[in-house]
Amino acid sequence: MKLYDGVVILIINEISFRSSNLFAKKLLNHEQLNPHFETLVFSLRILIWS
Repeated sequence: MKLYDGVVILIINEISFRSSNLFAKKLLNHEQLNPHFETLVFSLRILIWS
């Protein structure tokens, strides 16, 4: 996975988390994320928004 793809997914994930945007959630669900990347995104989210 390229860094750019990771950044885009992080942004989409944040939009869906903060606004409950159904379109963003559908977009995110189409991405095949591995558990390690999901954990990384979750950790980054906590660091950014805590």
